[in-house]
Order: sequence, then C-alpha cells, then structure tokens
Amino acid sequence: MWDINEIHRRLKEKKKERRDLNRVVKDELSQNAEYQQVIEELKTLKERKKSIEGTIKMSCSSEVDRMDVLKDEIAADTELLSDLALNMYVEGKTVEIVEDETRYVPQFTVRFKKDDTPVSAAMAEAAAAARAESHQERTFAPFVQPV
Repeated sequence: MWDINEIHRRLKEKKKERRDLNRVVKDELSQNAEYQQVIEELKTLKERKKSIEGTIKMSCSSEVDRMDVLKDEIAADTELLSDLALNMYVEGKTVEIVEDETRYVPQFTVRFKKDDTPVSAAMAEAAAAARAESHQERTFAPFVQPV
C-alpha cells in the first residue's frame, strides 16, 4: 500500500533536485556571451511588441473592453459549471455534457496546499501511530559473520 506522506517526501526530494539542476543550467547560461546578447535583443523586441499592442488596443478600445467583460463572464461560468458538476457527482447523478455527437465527462483533480496552522503534538502522535499501523512488520534474515 502506498503511503501518502512517503510519496509527498519523494516529490519534495525530486523537486529539490530539479531546482538544483536548473540553477546549474542558469549559471551556465549567464556565463554565455551569445545568450546574453540574445536576451538583450529579446527585451528590445518585447518592448516594441508592447508598444504596437498598446497602439492597436487604443484604436479598438470597445473591442478590448468587451474582451475583458467576456473574460470575467467565462471565468464565472466555468466556476459555476464546476460547482454544478461536483454537486451532481456528490448526489450520485451522471455528470456529462453531450454536444454535437461529442461527449464531455468531468475530470476531478486533487491538489494539496500548505496549511500554516501548527501541527499539535497530539496530531503528530496520531499521524505517527497511523503510519506505524499502515506498515507491516518486516523481518530480515539474521546477519551471519563470514568466517
């Protein structure tokens, strides 16, 4: 049986290793003169792009305002759809959308967020006891000293 805490610990170790490797690569890139030159050119092009976008947005202000309203409405409707689907799922109803011979089914995900509330000693002891109960005793063959 998988232990959720063990998997979480493994993920943290792998993410730390990935961060360390990213630092090494970034250090190497920062030492490369050609890379630094390309970065400077990219900054200039981004500024030019923003200037052009700003000019276009000013000339199409009503369309940009409508896009902002639509963005907010889409976010609200997406949240409403998710809430409705979750409620239907909890009630045991079939959750699907059928549109033009295409069937959409929900995908539920679980994400963990760090909780800043301190873990009490009783909670820590209970977690340790649960971990101890979830692992079977392991026995190993006795070590025999070579002659």
